[in-house]
Amino acid sequence: ADRSVVTWGQAASGGDCSAVRHQLYDVQEIQSNAFAFAALRADGSVVTWGEDWMGGDSSSVRLELQDVLRIYSRRHSGMFAAIKTRGRIVFWGNAAHFGEINTGLSNIAHFIYAGGRWAAASEDGSLALSYRSIDGERCMQVPDCALKLVHCLDCIAILQKNGEVLFWGRAIPGWLRNELKNVAQLRVTRNASECAAIRSDGSVVTWRFRSTGVHVGARRAVRSQLRNIKQIQRNDCGFAALREDGSVVTWGTSRFGGSSSIVRTQLKDVVCIQANNLAFAAVRCDGSVVSWGWSHAGGDSRHVQEELGRAKVRTAAPKTKPTPKCGKKTPTSTAGARPKAASRVLKKPSKT
Repeated sequence: ADRSVVTWGQAASGGDCSAVRHQLYDVQEIQSNAFAFAALRADGSVVTWGEDWMGGDSSSVRLELQDVLRIYSRRHSGMFAAIKTRGRIVFWGNAAHFGEINTGLSNIAHFIYAGGRWAAASEDGSLALSYRSIDGERCMQVPDCALKLVHCLDCIAILQKNGEVLFWGRAIPGWLRNELKNVAQLRVTRNASECAAIRSDGSVVTWRFRSTGVHVGARRAVRSQLRNIKQIQRNDCGFAALREDGSVVTWGTSRFGGSSSIVRTQLKDVVCIQANNLAFAAVRCDGSVVSWGWSHAGGDSRHVQEELGRAKVRTAAPKTKPTPKCGKKTPTSTAGARPKAASRVLKKPSKT
């Protein structure tokens, strides 16, 4: 491959790169936001195109866009950030920050931008945080602190090495701060509003961000089951947690996989869970697969039954978007009729 670039689609949003095509060679990486693209070349320079004010025009920071190691973007925003050598960051596009900033870090291994603020962490866990003062934009350093950075709705969650969680950009109520001890993993739905923390003892803390503040995430009945958790998968709107005994606990938006009540009896002996945007699939120890969530996003797996061998179709989520009525028994189908529901158990072919 010659590492050139071919584009198509809406011209104003990056589908037409003719204005910079002669610069698009030796491309190592391409990043995008909602309206523009940025290409990182082998020599550490950056080429941009698309909507000018959303990052497609980087002429004002062209001199700073050298020695770039990687590019950070937010798909649903209009900003870009270039991570450079010696702990420097260059911002352009529709961002609260603009131009080059020296974080004071020796290197940048992790970077997150949310709510007009950013956080950067080096390989040794040293942390740099942006803040606004009377003198303008500044950043401060916190040594040997950060283990992981996570983008939440309008703030940044920082998992610290001591197992506590720091939030940058939003005040957090005391009840949540007290719960977030000995945290091993952080999980956030792809819409960044629902959060879960797995603690070292296998218990889980859940919460959600709303315009009215921070609230408890899962319902009480669900929270009581969040023990001995070994894995959590998340999609756009919900979570599925795998327990040590092979059972599964779900919460979030019901029609998109947050409710698994209609396949609960099938969710046993599960070994792993996968998720896409709006559905979940669980693999059981016998090789069978149980899926639930929005049928058009994979909650209905009947269309691949032939490719997956002999399949026994079971009831699951409806094909339409309305939330399934939990607790109702599925009516018995008449002879020859196909079940109206959407999930299924897919079993391996038997050996003959």
